[in-house]
Amino acid sequence: MMPQSIYLVKQQKRSNKINIISQREFWEKKVETFIQMFLYGRDTPQQFIKNMLLMGFQEEEVSDFLEECLNE
Repeated sequence: MMPQSIYLVKQQKRSNKINIISQREFWEKKVETFIQMFLYGRDTPQQFIKNMLLMGFQEEEVSDFLEECLNE
C-alpha cells in the first residue's frame, strides 16, 4: 500500500490546470483502466493477468475475477 501523503501531479491536456491526486487514486484509476481494456476485448486474458499482477494483485484473485467474467 502506498502512503497517502505522497501526491502525483497530473496536467490536463486541454488546459493549464494541474490536478494533484494521491497515489491511491492513481492506482485505482489504473486498475479500472486495465479492467475496462479487458472487458472491451482490447486485452487478452493473459495480458490482463500480467497487468493485474503488476498492480499488486495475487494470481488467485485475478483468476477468480476472470472466471466470473467468462461465465457471464
